[in-house]
Parts: sequence; structure tokens; C-alpha cells
Amino acid sequence: MFLFGFLMGVAPCVPYVAILTYIACVAENDVLAGMWYATVFALGTAIAPLVLGAFMGFIPGKALKSSKLLKTFQAVCGVVLILFGFQLLYYVLNVIM
Repeated sequence: MFLFGFLMGVAPCVPYVAILTYIACVAENDVLAGMWYATVFALGTAIAPLVLGAFMGFIPGKALKSSKLLKTFQAVCGVVLILFGFQLLYYVLNVIM
């Protein structure tokens, strides 16, 4: 998992590149300030998945005690993932064509 996280950190997605570019522009020739801003941003992006990951085991087990409600929750999450996949495919095809 550490290696996967490191690889994702080395090859960030477009929003991360945009945010880090903005951080570099805000630093205005102050290398230490730019490093500080990037470090604080990295800590924020590292803590969010840890907190959300910890609660993802709690939400379905405790909040959704009904088996029917749990199946509905899983179906909605699946549909959202499928929609994100179609959106990604649409944008990729627009770039290629």
C-alpha cells in the first residue's frame, strides 16, 4: 500500500498538479514558503483518506443495520462508480478524437 500511495503521489492527477502549481505561484520566489505550503497541503490530503477509511468500516456496519438498506446503499455506491467510469471514458474519448 505504501508503494501504491508513493506512486500515486509521484504521478498526481490534474487537480493536484493545478493546486501545486497555484501553491508555487503564491510562494512568490520564496522556496521555503512554497515548501511549507506544499507540506501542509500534502498533510491535508494524507489525513483525509485515513479519516474516511476509518469511518468506511463503521458506516455500513453500524449505521445501516437493515440488510435491505445495506443492499440499497451498496447498489447506489455501485451506480455512482459506474457513472464516474462512464464520465472518465467520455472525457478520454473526447481527448482522443
